[in-house]
Amino acid sequence: MKFNNPTIAPKLGFLVGVALVGLSIAGVLAGYLMQREMLNARIEQTRAIVDLGRNMAAGLQKQVEAGQLTKDAAIAEFSRRANSMTYEKGAGYLFGSTFDGITVLAQDPKQVGTNRMDVQTNGRYISRELRDGVAAKGETTLYYDIKKPGDQEQLLRKMSYAVAIPAWNMY
Repeated sequence: MKFNNPTIAPKLGFLVGVALVGLSIAGVLAGYLMQREMLNARIEQTRAIVDLGRNMAAGLQKQVEAGQLTKDAAIAEFSRRANSMTYEKGAGYLFGSTFDGITVLAQDPKQVGTNRMDVQTNGRYISRELRDGVAAKGETTLYYDIKKPGDQEQLLRKMSYAVAIPAWNMY
């Protein structure tokens, strides 16, 4: 067999091989792009839900400014309403803390009123990181791993998005 004039079988084999490699690369790229797009959609969904919470707080603050509510009553009402704003079957939820670290809104009602600034999650102080990011830029997105409730082995990847509620010294 001469290399400069191969028969049809090696030519077809080479052509099929190149096509398979190209399709494999295209499949991997498509999977990567789809995963990235799904993550971006999730981030936008989270931001939209947080905006709803912030707008609710702004509406309650207007009632405070109009003398219809006290600030403490508005924060209590915000906490009551926002606790019911879960999504993804309760896996997504709103949370809120003062810049001093006092939890105002949490998925676990036992955390409300406690200071969580010194609580570590896998060696990270999530509350501090969120507070510092919001204080610096008015908003922050934080990615971290937590242990799945009831399972000390499996880690869950979490994303938190926090924004400032300036009139209440909260995020």
